[in-house]
Order: sequence, then structure tokens, then C-alpha cells
Amino acid sequence: MIDIINVLKNTQLVICDSYNYNKMKVIRKKYNFKLLELKFNNYPCSELFIKNKINKSFDNILLISNILTGEDYIKLLLCFYELNNKYKNITLFIPYLGYCRQHKKNISVGGMLISSFKIFKIKEIYLLEPHCNQIFINPTKDLLINIIKPREIFIKYIKALNFSSSDSILISPDRGFEDDIKYFSKYLNIDYIVGDKKRKDDGKVEKIKIKLDVIFKNILIIDDLIDTGDTITNLINQIQKHKKSDLSIFIFCCHGVLSKKPEFLKYKCVKKLILTDSIKIKHKSKKLEILNLL
Repeated sequence: MIDIINVLKNTQLVICDSYNYNKMKVIRKKYNFKLLELKFNNYPCSELFIKNKINKSFDNILLISNILTGEDYIKLLLCFYELNNKYKNITLFIPYLGYCRQHKKNISVGGMLISSFKIFKIKEIYLLEPHCNQIFINPTKDLLINIIKPREIFIKYIKALNFSSSDSILISPDRGFEDDIKYFSKYLNIDYIVGDKKRKDDGKVEKIKIKLDVIFKNILIIDDLIDTGDTITNLINQIQKHKKSDLSIFIFCCHGVLSKKPEFLKYKCVKKLILTDSIKIKHKSKKLEILNLL
């Protein structure tokens, strides 16, 4: 369970995109709230407009929507435009916010998208963002931003594996995730190492280096997002150079974008790919396991 559960306890109306609507139907019985799916149509000129009309009065509204594409962003703006004439206590939860990878030290495209919501009457925003917290600081001074992470969900899963700390190791593919891997190491009592990753100008991984002791049997790779899977594939290839047999690899990731089926799922040493249900998973595999956030 994540922090957004506490918000649900006081929510009267939950408005969702289609993916999250289907998820919320499952837990609706536990909470006393109305549930509404966002629906849109197009004008002849192709402009979107929102079909939903909210006739009743609600003191607390929770809006749940992913932003994977530009169209998702426009839909969210239209929803706020519709709501802001009537309601003030609106909480926004974004399980997946795209464009965060396009970031520099103190700002990102994702952060700029969030900052554009300042004109609306939003009480607070929850983001499932296990990486790059600093990119939301500067452009969002007037908004209460709650960064939530799926750490406890993964820690609970790893503890159930009952691995010995003496022959297990946590790995982060790059320095950007180092603070999180330290957190996992502390609460799991398992040592960690961090890879050295370099990218080309087009964002593709050029090379990745890892120093690994051959005594380790269980490798637990933890990352924030898997898109093509090339980073993890490259990392596993480096690991296998150090240790080719008697190896079990478990991969944990918050956002399974999976723009293509990861090559590493074919590897015998890869036992599981564990993802959250923040976004809809496009591919199927016996090695794939989805953990519920709510």
C-alpha cells in the first residue's frame, strides 16, 4: 500500500482515466466514494472535449491520471477546466508522469508540466516518482508536491525470498538511483553496488561497467523505469562476464514502460521481473510479476 490510501479515506469522488478506473473498481468496496471514468470526444476539427458532467456537490475530489503522452496532458487540463468552476478541494495523483527523463539539475519537462497546474485550484499533488526528486522543486513552489515511492512494496517482496545476505547483492544500474539503493540496503541488510552507465546523445546506453565479486549467487537489480530494457540487458551481460553459472537475477522496477519486450527475459539466469501496476504492461511473460500499488 502507498500513501495515497490515506487520501482515499476522506475522498467523496474519485475521477480516473480508463486504466486507473478499472483498478479503482476493485478497491471501491473498501471506501465510501463515488467513482467516475473520464470520457472524451472530438469536435469536427479534432479538438478534444470532456463528456462528463458532474451535477452533485463534493467537498473532496481525487483525480487519478497517468501522463504518458501529450494527449493525456491535454485531457487532464480539460478535466481541471471543467472542475475548477465548482470545486476547490482537488487532489491529483499521477502514478506515472512521462518526460521526467528529460531533465537537467533543477528542472525537467515533467516538472514544467506539473508547474502548469498552478493556475488551477489543486490542494496537493501525489507523484509516484522513485527517482529525480529535485526536478520538481523549483517550478512547483506554489504547489504541495508529495513524492511517493514503492520501496516498502519491493522490500516486503524481497524479504519473502529469504535470501542470505552473504551471497546476495543489490545493484543499481547508475548513480542516479544511488540514494534509493542505499535505503534498500539498510532495511534488507544486503550490500549494494552501483553501475557506471554512459549514454549517447540520443539517450541510448553506450556502455555500462560493474565491479562484481564472484561469490554472489543472488543478484537483485532495482531501477525506476524500464523502457527498451537495453540498460538491464547490458548490465546482465556485464554480470555474466564475472559469473556465468549458479546465478539467480531478480529485477525490480517501478514503471514498466516496456516499449519493446526486454531481451533479458530470455536469459536463464533471470528468474523474475517485478513491476508495479503504475501503467498498463504491454507484454506477457511467465517471468513477469505485477505488484499492486493500492
